[in-house]
Amino acid sequence: MSHKIAHIPLDFPRIASMCGAERRHPMDAISLDTTVKTSLALVRAKLEKGLRIATAAEVCSGSGRTRKAIEVARGLEEIISDVNTLLNTASVVSRLGKS
Repeated sequence: MSHKIAHIPLDFPRIASMCGAERRHPMDAISLDTTVKTSLALVRAKLEKGLRIATAAEVCSGSGRTRKAIEVARGLEEIISDVNTLLNTASVVSRLGKS
C-alpha cells in the first residue's frame, strides 16, 4: 500500500476562491448608494401597506370583530419580515461603502 500524498499547492489565484467561484469586483459608490436608496424606498412602501393593514385590523377590532382583526393583522407578519430584511440590507451595504 502506497502512502504517497499528492502535492497540491495552496497558493490560490487572487481571482478565485477555494470553491472555484470567481471573486466579484466591489460595488462602486454609486451602486452602493442606489442600493441603499432603493432598499429604503421599499421599506417606506412596505410600511405604508402595513399601516393600511393595521388600520383595517383596528377598525375590525373596534367594531367587535376581534377574530377578523387578528386575521387581518396576520398580514403584517410578512411585511415586518421584509422590512427587517430590507433594513439589514441597507445597513450592510452602507457599511460596505465605508470600508
